Amino acid sequence: MDSIKNELLLAQQNNCLLVTIADLLIKKLSDDSKLILIIKDLHSSGKINIIDAILNYNKDSFTNKHHQLYCLNIWLDSLLMELDIDLLELMKCSLIIEQTMAIRRLCSEDQNKAEQFFNLVLANLDEFGNLLSTSISTFDINTFNYRITNLINIITDPKIDISIKQQLLFTLSQLSFIGNIEDKDINQILKKVEQIIDQNDNSSIHGNILYLLVIISVHFLNKEKIITNLADKIWLKQDDNVIQITAGLIFNIKNIPNYLTNKIVDQIIKLDLLNLEKCLTRIDLSIEKLFESNVIKACFLLENLLIKDRNKFLLTSFESTLYSISESEKLSNYLITKWLLSSEYILQRNCSVIINHRHKDDKTITVDTFFLDLNKKNICLFLAQKVCGWLFFSPTSIISFILTLLDIVQDKKEKDKIINLLFSTVVLNYPNTFQDFIDEHRKSFTSKIKKITSNLLEKYKDFLKINEIEETISELHPSLPQKEKYHKYRCDINDQMNENVRKNSLFGEAIPTVINLYGNNSLYYCGGINGGSKALQKTPMHKYSYSSELPLQSVVDNSSLEYLLFTFRVQEYIL
Repeated sequence: MDSIKNELLLAQQNNCLLVTIADLLIKKLSDDSKLILIIKDLHSSGKINIIDAILNYNKDSFTNKHHQLYCLNIWLDSLLMELDIDLLELMKCSLIIEQTMAIRRLCSEDQNKAEQFFNLVLANLDEFGNLLSTSISTFDINTFNYRITNLINIITDPKIDISIKQQLLFTLSQLSFIGNIEDKDINQILKKVEQIIDQNDNSSIHGNILYLLVIISVHFLNKEKIITNLADKIWLKQDDNVIQITAGLIFNIKNIPNYLTNKIVDQIIKLDLLNLEKCLTRIDLSIEKLFESNVIKACFLLENLLIKDRNKFLLTSFESTLYSISESEKLSNYLITKWLLSSEYILQRNCSVIINHRHKDDKTITVDTFFLDLNKKNICLFLAQKVCGWLFFSPTSIISFILTLLDIVQDKKEKDKIINLLFSTVVLNYPNTFQDFIDEHRKSFTSKIKKITSNLLEKYKDFLKINEIEETISELHPSLPQKEKYHKYRCDINDQMNENVRKNSLFGEAIPTVINLYGNNSLYYCGGINGGSKALQKTPMHKYSYSSELPLQSVVDNSSLEYLLFTFRVQEYIL
């Protein structure tokens, strides 16, 4: 304790008090709370002056600036909470260390201090403007209503720096009690805001105004007309700040009224390609958020952006949205059914993207009957052909989708055509996958589907007998000698490559490497404690396997298969 005191006294004499404190904090030579007590005692006795040290803060004297300054500033804020100092000095110190917890605590404990703090900031905005948001955050609703005129005057005063106005607008939008503000005060704010929009050509403030307007719209539903009018005026300016704010509004603010959500969506759709690319991340997050509250409007926005430039944007451009869609079975079924029935090629194309980006093994999908008009002739057959065309390399998805179609189709001829399509396109190409799917989901099938699937399996067996075809194709199943020969060939190549790398290697000569493998385990020796004997360690190696089934027709008649799938993809529904 005495050694730390002596070190601090010496630092005071050498004008390096803060540097010494920072070193003590990093080296952990004393507990933070104990160090605060030591400095508080020395400061109170007049042996050191920590306030003067802060006011003469020289950040260039610190070697490891980022880490040292961060630790020191946080600690100094805690120290200021314990010192009995003048409010004006505390404000100056808070500005220098860029921390405000000490002044917030003082104002929360004494409303007179909070009032004095706000008045000092207001009277010296040039010096203390950066503390304006802190002073407002100490308000309660009564204090806010009392000070509303002062705040509005700051917004409209042309002499006040634009950064202070931005800070004020942002702070107003973050107030937790904004919904409790009196109606007359909100009207006053909106009138002043309109003056700024009409008079101020500085684009950097328009985005902050728009954000505040949306916040007010959430709490004051009766202000639709004036808020819509003001928002339209801002959107006419189309500057970068407004575009960036607009792109992230839906993500950042909850419960935006429908009339304003529609306006925001329309504004995003109107953006040119350059601005869309700049704001793509914000737009992506906004679409993902919109899917939680308004699926129809989210689809409308996403589809318009995908269609806007068919070469520029794919669903993969919207990473967060794609993840949410692919992981939600309900949303996946909704969009895949909707997009397969769409006349837009780009939307149909993105159905496969949804399936391919599922992070779970289950790739089953079902028909969303919301979009399906069963009165339309052959609509189910059309949808079955589309899913075969676009999702052919995800047979589980095709099987599950078509089986749900067969459960709802009403016309017998149409049903027979769909069954024949399922057989010729899926069963013949993926017999093992089809069998596995039936075995796994049989219990959940209706009696109608059980009968259809059983008939399809029997039909496949009859097909093999009639055509005298073996169930395996030699091209896909090489013989054991062939496999062993290829395996040895690959091993020889790998050994040769490793040998070439090890030749003339300085690293290899300095640190010889020995790897022992035994079965499915990795063996290595660990040195004993304090020079003891080495111990043999055995670590099990990870085991994993992956299997897939290639479509048989891609081997025996690839061109016909490609043409068939292409036909399914490009055909349009005609009544």
